[in-house]
Amino acid sequence: MSSDGVGRPGRSRLFGLILFVMLAVMAVEIVLLIGQNRELKATVGALREQMALGQQAIPSLEEGEVLGPLVATALDGSPATVSYDDLNEDTILLVFSPSCPACNENMANWQKLEDRYPSEDKRLFYVSTAGADETLEFVAAYGIAAPVLLPDDFTMTEYKITHIPTTLVVGPGGAVKEVIVGVLSEKAVAEL
Repeated sequence: MSSDGVGRPGRSRLFGLILFVMLAVMAVEIVLLIGQNRELKATVGALREQMALGQQAIPSLEEGEVLGPLVATALDGSPATVSYDDLNEDTILLVFSPSCPACNENMANWQKLEDRYPSEDKRLFYVSTAGADETLEFVAAYGIAAPVLLPDDFTMTEYKITHIPTTLVVGPGGAVKEVIVGVLSEKAVAEL
């Protein structure tokens, strides 16, 4: 027997018990990780399907939310504000980045909207998430005629723009009527 009162057979049993408990805990962890891995694979698969359809994850901004005025800078450097005070007009905001491939793909659809508006019941603005120089090149390349705005960071946070391209339809009083994330379908263009 050793000086601590536990003999070799006792130490072996204690070591075996500790090893068994550690292996049992690791087995439970592995089972839990396998379950999480399956859930993540399913989520990634669903997101890939949405992206293949030209959509992104569900946007943070939801229909029915009320937005304050869009505070921005026009491309000429002057301050610009888009308010939603007119009770007869909807406003369409086309949020893009010049470096976004889906935004480039979306331009044909957005230009169809631009050709249709502004009308008596809708206004249309492009909203760039990039700097002025990059945005000016993009505007020139596509011949954009509608107003193009560069919002401040606070406005982008308030508007909860997390994915681009995003097409927003904002009704009178700032109520969000529709949020379309990703490339517009022909059906969406016709309905807007």
